[in-house]
This record gives sequence, structure tokens and C-alpha cells, in this order.
Amino acid sequence: MTASVNQLYAFFYQPGRAEKKFNAWKIYQPEKEFARMGLGTKTDEWRLSYINKDYSVWKNWNHF
Repeated sequence: MTASVNQLYAFFYQPGRAEKKFNAWKIYQPEKEFARMGLGTKTDEWRLSYINKDYSVWKNWNHF
């Protein structure tokens, strides 16, 4: 148990020099990953939805 949320890994981690050279958020592309796994093409049980793209449906959803 931690005394503060600041002690959790996500809050104290600092990337190294190699990691700082690129924007990791641009590496992962959900649409390409879903297509690679066949979600939405080989099965209709999963699909991407852009319903909250502008945060108008769930206003308290985290904005990045």
C-alpha cells in the first residue's frame, strides 16, 4: 500500500534519453491494431466507435 498516489509507477516514471527522442503516442494506432487482429472484419463482435470523439457524450472522459 502506498501513502500517496505520487508513489505509483505511472506518476514517478521518467523516460530515458532514447525514449524522449520520439512521441510514443504516435506509435500505437488502434485502428491498425484492430485490423491486424481481425476485429471488425473477421468478426462482428467488436468494432471501433467514434461516438465520443469530441467528448460530447461523456464529458468527464479524459482528454489527451
